[in-house]
Amino acid sequence: MQIHRVRGIDLTDALQRARRTYGEGAVVISQEDAPGGGIMLAVTDRAPLLPEEMAALQEHGANSLGKVQLKSFPREGDLSPGFEEVRRRLIATGCSEAWSARICHRASALAEPEDHPMDTVATAIASEVRIATLPKTPGVTRVISFVGNTGVGKTTGLVKLGARLVRGRRKIGLATLDSRRVGAVEQYRAYAELLGAPLVTLKADQVLSPEALGTVGQDVILLDTTGRPAHDQPRLVQFHESLNRSDRTTRLDAFLVFPATSSRSALKEVSEAYGDVPLAGCVITKLDETRQPSPVLEHVIELGIPVAFLSNGQDIGKNFQRATPELLADLVLLGRIE
Repeated sequence: MQIHRVRGIDLTDALQRARRTYGEGAVVISQEDAPGGGIMLAVTDRAPLLPEEMAALQEHGANSLGKVQLKSFPREGDLSPGFEEVRRRLIATGCSEAWSARICHRASALAEPEDHPMDTVATAIASEVRIATLPKTPGVTRVISFVGNTGVGKTTGLVKLGARLVRGRRKIGLATLDSRRVGAVEQYRAYAELLGAPLVTLKADQVLSPEALGTVGQDVILLDTTGRPAHDQPRLVQFHESLNRSDRTTRLDAFLVFPATSSRSALKEVSEAYGDVPLAGCVITKLDETRQPSPVLEHVIELGIPVAFLSNGQDIGKNFQRATPELLADLVLLGRIE
């Protein structure tokens, strides 16, 4: 039995996402408030559960069980020619048959006679996207961490964000958990010097704390991770819990990094690997390396993960944008950022 986490704006939205992603055989095990707002469901995609599995779940507090029914999609031929053309465009950018049919049928049902199908579908896509909020918190140092697999653009993304913060006259510091990989510290140190920011390197056995990260006097600490879930996840979860218990002057915001070049199975694997980390949202990288970015957008929409940033190149001073519903709709419809 495997447990998946599905996030939604509210319970109804979360249940709909669970239906679309895991089908009618899925069972909702529990629900809780999600960090940053919304509802988080724990879902297993196999049913019925064996008696010993059900007992184990109940022992861990699973008390909100219920079947999830599969949503049936209208047939392809039900769309008007204009919306059918848009549906085929969505498939060309990597959308699944089911998702493209659902969004086009929804847009078609809401369209007025004078509305252009492309504009109507763009509006429907934009309405499904959640955008991560990054409110300023006076008196609070924010520790922003990018997590994900090795090579997905975590470090580069953090440096790009650091450049934006420096331009905005924010006081920043850099920190890294990746102290053992050859060249990792040297690379991050070079970036720190470029940004004029101090760098803290944490040892593998060092407990994360505001003091260890050097948060005093800083607005933001940009925390780089190793790319190994078994190493990063426990430390971030422990840090988050310790801040909630005793520290109101430091806040951890973790963002899961999804490369737009990943397959659907790889996206699912990384989401599950970091499933215990309280996420503030996600970052989509490598948009310049594919013309089919829709699978990653479809994935984050289905799971209800808010999108914070988009990265579409290597230039530290450019190629890094705050996500907006309009930009994400462009990605799904055009396969690129306009």
